[in-house]
Amino acid sequence: MAKVNLEPYWEFFKAERWADAEQFLRRQIEACDPGDGELLVHLRQLLGSTLAKLGRASEATASFRWAVEAAQRQGQLVIAVARYMYAFQLLAAGDAGAALKEAQAALPLYKPIEFHLQTVSAEALSQLGRHPEARVAALAAVAAAPTADERENTRRHLAELLGHNVSG
Repeated sequence: MAKVNLEPYWEFFKAERWADAEQFLRRQIEACDPGDGELLVHLRQLLGSTLAKLGRASEATASFRWAVEAAQRQGQLVIAVARYMYAFQLLAAGDAGAALKEAQAALPLYKPIEFHLQTVSAEALSQLGRHPEARVAALAAVAAAPTADERENTRRHLAELLGHNVSG
């Protein structure tokens, strides 16, 4: 992956200057070598997040979808992260069924982000009214969290979301 100075993006991000962040990312995408697929995936994910912050959900979803398609030519990590980010956006956009499908497809790809994928799965299952399955996914998310703090934060978040205790 080529080196790109993303410091201006992070400054815009911290200042919540989303329109400036969008313009910066679009310039970076335009200037990027088409052969640098991993960088393009990363830039499209950042663009998707920025568009979501701007309230442009359909454009954000399209940017994440593009990243997932482009990630298929990259390694497992890039694919798994792209699918996770797309699933998260789909969930935020109200498409719990599609979010669940993406999260479940990414689960076997890269173990270190399993707890993120299980969290999205639990949230999607809950939105779909599949509460027993949501509890199973929530327990899996808590169990897969890599640190005690992340386990506790995940447990608390999902307990609040699901309306009941999330512990074994």
